[in-house]
Amino acid sequence: MSGLILGDWTHRRGDAGGSRAVSARILNPKPRIAWRYDLPFDGRIEQVRVVGEVVTIAATPTIAHSGWQHAEVVTLNAESGRVMSQRRLPDPVPPSTMIASVTQLRIIATRAEEPAFLYALTPGSLLPVSRSQLEESDCASLDIVDAWGEGRELWCHLDTQRRNTRLFVNAANAKQVRVSLPIASGLVREPCCADGALFVPLSPVSGSSDAVHPCVRVLGKTVTPIGEPLEFRQKTMAAVLAADGAIHVVIADPVSEGGRTLAVSLRVFDRQSLLQRGVTRTAELFAPGAERLRLVRRPSGELLAQLLDAQMAARSDLFLADDEGAERLQLGNKPYVADLALGDQLVAHRELDQGRALVVGFELDRRVRILGRRASLRWSFETPPVGSPVALYAGAGHLFVRGARTLIALDL
Repeated sequence: MSGLILGDWTHRRGDAGGSRAVSARILNPKPRIAWRYDLPFDGRIEQVRVVGEVVTIAATPTIAHSGWQHAEVVTLNAESGRVMSQRRLPDPVPPSTMIASVTQLRIIATRAEEPAFLYALTPGSLLPVSRSQLEESDCASLDIVDAWGEGRELWCHLDTQRRNTRLFVNAANAKQVRVSLPIASGLVREPCCADGALFVPLSPVSGSSDAVHPCVRVLGKTVTPIGEPLEFRQKTMAAVLAADGAIHVVIADPVSEGGRTLAVSLRVFDRQSLLQRGVTRTAELFAPGAERLRLVRRPSGELLAQLLDAQMAARSDLFLADDEGAERLQLGNKPYVADLALGDQLVAHRELDQGRALVVGFELDRRVRILGRRASLRWSFETPPVGSPVALYAGAGHLFVRGARTLIALDL
């Protein structure tokens, strides 16, 4: 193996701060399959987490004739792919999100108009620690969008039937601290967690012409606005990333009719004082059909943003920003989805026919050329059929490719 990959993948976006970055040193990459795992039952892989030498999979079985759909959790040895343990969760609801650590595995399972259950299991062995249920007093229907955990804190983002409202619950608190924020329906995409607080990007509610702050900090029941109020359009997207004592707020605001071109800007705030650091960086991206905003942070501190559609396909070039400026970068001749920073390399993928995927590693220029920076292809690997959709993770010495029913571990 010519690549050294260190670190964990504990949350959907890599860590609680949402950096999508794993430490690595890739010298002479020669990607090959180390092992693969196929679900032994009809179903779909929903979540993958990597901590230490344990890979954890949460899957949803195909609904049986009875209509009950219990989530299945499987742990694998990261080096060999051998199954360590498997457990079926007791309540008939699919897994919504999962947070892993060296001490505990926390899973939230629910579906719309069903109770939300929180499970705590031991990592690796999957022995039950606790089971609880989120209270439903604030809304008639809950659907878990995502969750973030640091230490004992566990923030959950819940969708509700209230229009223009998002509910955030600290489930680790005995009283389940609950904060409702007036945010445009469907436009809260990527909050993050740092220092026990939740940082939530905002967007205007329908029919409101008032300026809003780009982000708020939620600590307990206290909500603190961040930055100066801004004028947003109704289809504005925003995402937040926490790293190196700072909060990075990326905003994609439509500038053309129909929202096909967006002005993407980065604002950086100090995590403690909440004061803005430096100047705002802005660039325009052509992104027809974009509905989501993905962030990746490189070890150099450079932030990458890309606009995706509802099926998580790439709809734009990359937005790159750091202390020196911002620019646009084309990632290959065909659209690739930027997945994660693996050391200095950017790992991306695009889906092919018959359930296959092309996984690639790019090296980005460190200096600006006359025609702008370039992304150089360092390596590529075409996977066998794994099913769609495809997602990538990294840690424990491997790069992981998740398909609908298959997980592949790659050595580099």
